[in-house]
Amino acid sequence: MAINDKVRELIKQLQAKLTSYQEEIALIQSQVEALKLQSPPPKKITEVEQELTSLQSKLLVCQQEKEALQQALDEKVKELENSNLTKEEKAEAIIKLTESNRNELNSISERLEKV
Repeated sequence: MAINDKVRELIKQLQAKLTSYQEEIALIQSQVEALKLQSPPPKKITEVEQELTSLQSKLLVCQQEKEALQQALDEKVKELENSNLTKEEKAEAIIKLTESNRNELNSISERLEKV
């Protein structure tokens, strides 16, 4: 075999390998694109930590509001108990206060769920 023939044969082999490598690269690229479409990119840890901190502070605010409402309700009930109202009037007033307090607590819960 002449040198030119050997060179041509080597060139053909290299071209075949190059074509094979290009096909593999194209396949890998298509797989990467498919993966990108399947799931959103993961959040960075700092973003997750910031989101968690924000949620914790919102929860704390809601808990504080709940405690303030409960304390106000307790004070109003004590005032009613010490008032000159009849038992029936006291009971009705306490029921109204309790329902109002429940509605406010539900409002706080709804705000928390929306967060």
